[in-house]
Amino acid sequence: KKFKMHPFSRQTAYTFILIVFLSCLFYSWEFNFNPILNIILKSALVTVIYCFAVYRYKMSKEITALLNTITSYFKMK
Repeated sequence: KKFKMHPFSRQTAYTFILIVFLSCLFYSWEFNFNPILNIILKSALVTVIYCFAVYRYKMSKEITALLNTITSYFKMK
């Protein structure tokens, strides 16, 4: 019996492409200071860009809901 359920969607492909793009972009980009700070800065930049893209283009319902909760928390203060 087929349930017509698929584990992957078009949004999954877009997310995968975004991750590959960000990995390639930041792999060769080096900052000229402490290597630990380099790792922290690049990780923070990847996280911010990824979250922004996922939120903006609604690639994941769960992440969008989480970011909505976080932003509404800061709007209350």
